[in-house]
Amino acid sequence: MDAWVSLLPGVVNNDREFACAARFFSADILLGSGTREWLVRIRDGRVAALLDTPRFDTPWDFALRAPEDVWERFTRALPPPLFTDIWAMRMRVPEFHWEGNTLLAARHARAVARMTELLRVSREQCVGSR
Repeated sequence: MDAWVSLLPGVVNNDREFACAARFFSADILLGSGTREWLVRIRDGRVAALLDTPRFDTPWDFALRAPEDVWERFTRALPPPLFTDIWAMRMRVPEFHWEGNTLLAARHARAVARMTELLRVSREQCVGSR
């Protein structure tokens, strides 16, 4: 997961759909997988930074956490039922957790969903380069 999360800023910043959905969106989003964490800093609809293993005291607005096998199923080119969308996972996959300011996430639901969908693209690029 490390390799394909590292590609996320480039994929997100080159996506026209995300740019449109996230035009007025700024947030610090923590992605968690087991003991691994990444902080995605979104500023005005662009990934301004990706911090690998942020410090414990690094603030974030909301977090999306799941075991690696849940992220793996979500990021498949053809995900299984319930793993096609983070909103479906939020309601139906007990291992998938939202924390923090979920109202901010809901206000920018399309941008958050598109960013996580782009994890599939970054994973595909990573797997394709091997």
